[in-house]
Amino acid sequence: QEFHGVSLLDIYTFKEDPPISHLPKDLFPEGVPIVANFENQFKKKGMFFQSLLVDTSLYIPSLYEKAKAKGVQFTQITFHKKEDLGQLEEKILFNCTGLGSRELFNDFNLIPVNGQLIELKLQDGLNYMLAGPKKDKIDLYLIPIHDKMILGGSYEFNVEEHQANLTICQEILKHAREFFSR
Repeated sequence: QEFHGVSLLDIYTFKEDPPISHLPKDLFPEGVPIVANFENQFKKKGMFFQSLLVDTSLYIPSLYEKAKAKGVQFTQITFHKKEDLGQLEEKILFNCTGLGSRELFNDFNLIPVNGQLIELKLQDGLNYMLAGPKKDKIDLYLIPIHDKMILGGSYEFNVEEHQANLTICQEILKHAREFFSR
């Protein structure tokens, strides 16, 4: 494996609209219809497909080390206006300014999206992603990464807060419990 943190992942989706339905047809393989039998005797109709999972907590350090080994030099610079970019000698730049791009490039079409995720203890045998149906503002998914499971999630547009919203986290847990108990 050339880069750590990149793996093929089985994905089971139980959404009314498959998450890939709006994407170009050749980007993902066609899903296979399934009926999943849960331990609580419930059956749910869904779709199965595979896609790549990029665990950024493993991938980014791996990418960084490989780039350094090839002689790439990293420089961290603060820009105050886009004209500052013209003073650089480099021909290739990666924009890592995030929401700072709004001010730097006067791009006020870029809007923040705040979301809530819950980290759970990794469980043996959970080596697939599950995407459940959307309910209200909660888009249910469970994703295993190398040292934990991520249960999500929510999307709040035009919100820049960086604190956990416990009310939304409780809604995510409630929706997950309902999905797995019905």
